Amino acid sequence: MPTPPTQISRPGLLRQIGFFSATALVISNMVGTGIFATTGFMAGDLGSAQLILACWAVGALFALAGALTYSELGINFPSSGGEYVYLTHAFGPEWGFMTGWVSFFAGFSAPIAAAALAFSDYLGYFFPSLKQVNATLVVGSGAFSLHLGAGQITASALIAAFTVLNCLGVGRLFSVIRDSRLSTALYLLHKQRGH
Repeated sequence: MPTPPTQISRPGLLRQIGFFSATALVISNMVGTGIFATTGFMAGDLGSAQLILACWAVGALFALAGALTYSELGINFPSSGGEYVYLTHAFGPEWGFMTGWVSFFAGFSAPIAAAALAFSDYLGYFFPSLKQVNATLVVGSGAFSLHLGAGQITASALIAAFTVLNCLGVGRLFSVIRDSRLSTALYLLHKQRGH
């Protein structure tokens, strides 16, 4: 009797994050970056709490519309790639390619840099040399000025640290740290025996 053919499962997206953890992640990102880092600028420019709340309400409506749109696109195109996949299916590979590069340079990099600079600026309340206004080197003038100082170096170091953490993974990084501590201890023990 012949054996029935076995079904080979198609590779799919890993569902590692649940609804509540995804919701908490999005809310913490919005509150941390959007509210804590920009409210002071909004208060300075608008001067009214009612206008700030109105701007947040309009922003919430836009965010809800975007979330519903992306959820519908994700259901209709269930493959990894996000905007690249959606625009490639809708308008062709040229638009998918362009949105990939725009997302790389502006959509993902700029918010990461802004969050790191905001962290550095908040840290500047404890260490004043890290404040953005205390940058030691200023190139250019006006809106086209580039400030370089301890705050920018701290922000860059934070981005580099999280990049290493992301590349290695938390478990692997801690094993590297553990191994480096062991190597350092063995080296110091060897040096001590040599003297």
